[in-house]
Amino acid sequence: MQKVMTREPAMVFQSLRLLTQSIVPGGFIEIARDYSKRAGCFPPRGDGDFYFRIYEIDPAGGYQYFLLLETGLHSLERPGVELHTVDKIRIPKLGQGKWALQYRARFECEGERDPQFINSELVPFEIPDT
Repeated sequence: MQKVMTREPAMVFQSLRLLTQSIVPGGFIEIARDYSKRAGCFPPRGDGDFYFRIYEIDPAGGYQYFLLLETGLHSLERPGVELHTVDKIRIPKLGQGKWALQYRARFECEGERDPQFINSELVPFEIPDT
């Protein structure tokens, strides 16, 4: 019988909440992030980065991939369970409408040959008509 190894997730997103009330195109949004993070995926034994995808929400409520933000965040938080942080993310100059942001995490963990990619739930936000 062949032994199958399973990987514990490097990070688990428990909840994401939009904190910014008034969103300006080209400005920042703040998102509260509750999460758990595995010890072997934090320097010096591992490493991680966050990138962000933007989706446009169409009138029917569907999500269409729009763009990948060029800037990301290095995952500097220490590992642990039920942790909390607030991320400040610059969004591009998007037009008026309904949008959503998704975290795309990439982690390299101790003892694992391949990186892990983890997608969060979508965080909707709206840019009002100016």
